[in-house]
Amino acid sequence: MKKLSALLLMALVIAGCGSNDAKEVSGEGTAAVGENGDKVSVSLTMKGDEVVDISIDETKEGKSKKEQKYDYNMKEASGIQKEWFEQIEFLEDYIKENGIDAVELDKKTGKPTGDDVLAGCTINLTTIMEAVNNAAENAK
Repeated sequence: MKKLSALLLMALVIAGCGSNDAKEVSGEGTAAVGENGDKVSVSLTMKGDEVVDISIDETKEGKSKKEQKYDYNMKEASGIQKEWFEQIEFLEDYIKENGIDAVELDKKTGKPTGDDVLAGCTINLTTIMEAVNNAAENAK
């Protein structure tokens, strides 16, 4: 019994000594959307393989879609009645909680395939995820 207790105690001590000493690293990535200079920009911070902070924006005709908020006027066209910035905020939170690889896209439409993502983001993510992956690669 004493040996078993000692072994359990040692196992707890060893498990407690393990720590997540991974440093936070930041990266930025872009992906072109159109010939007129439109682009997707992503800034993210990673700790190990985990995304701890992410910001996604798209510039269209020199204007930030995030800054336009409701003036971008996507809600009516959205099947889930959400503006672009609301869908991107959902995606950012989803990536922080589930990781980049959890966002799977339909190759034809570029839209997410998972119902959990589609619940809050139904836009074409091909270029956005390209920029996210570029930023993650630059953070390594």
